[in-house]
Amino acid sequence: MKIDRVNNINKQYLENNIKAKENKNLSKEINKDSGVNIQISDTAKALINKINESNDTAFSEKVEKIRQSIISGNYKVNSEEIADKIINVLESQKGSDIK
Repeated sequence: MKIDRVNNINKQYLENNIKAKENKNLSKEINKDSGVNIQISDTAKALINKINESNDTAFSEKVEKIRQSIISGNYKVNSEEIADKIINVLESQKGSDIK
């Protein structure tokens, strides 16, 4: 009967979904247990040390203000100011061999 065929297809579909979910959960558990080993290069460590040793508090304060405004959703981008700076850089490079 045709109805039985539809019921069998539906049953197989449901069984496959259940198996897929079980496999997905099992792979998540495996990933949790395996852990990740992260190594930072000596160059990156030296850069971090140099940044931490820097006495430029004004730069750090400016970065912190920008970070806080991004988090709060108040950060505004002035496209005209960015465009002006790009044009100035391009004009300063006109006579150089930088392309």
